[in-house]
Amino acid sequence: MPPGDARRGYSPGVFSIHQAMKTYLEDRKSYNVEFAIELPGPWSTEINELEDFFKGQKLPGRLQLDSITTIIDMRIFLKVHISICKGQNGNERYLPYLDRLKAAREILSKDPKNNNDVNTVQKMLSICSGTTA
Repeated sequence: MPPGDARRGYSPGVFSIHQAMKTYLEDRKSYNVEFAIELPGPWSTEINELEDFFKGQKLPGRLQLDSITTIIDMRIFLKVHISICKGQNGNERYLPYLDRLKAAREILSKDPKNNNDVNTVQKMLSICSGTTA
């Protein structure tokens, strides 16, 4: 809500860092990715397969997808990515989210302890995206 909105306790023209931080934290508490709307679409089968795979896995704390991408919290990664894929099912703009889930599945199925090297991970990512390395 914009500054000056009486419902949020803002005064017109007066907006301190303290108020901004308090509002940010309150808004953040109310955000929950589990309530994303699930849309039917062409990715439904893949998303369900990925969900089933990850439910049966002991997840590592960190996962290195490639030389640049490191997942530092697998639980949050899965929650957010699966939620986005369900909510944007079939929308090509969000295909990288599905590709990252596939890459994580490939890495965990090949090497559950995540002792991988960059070349192996890049090959897996190219397989997931449909290109050849």
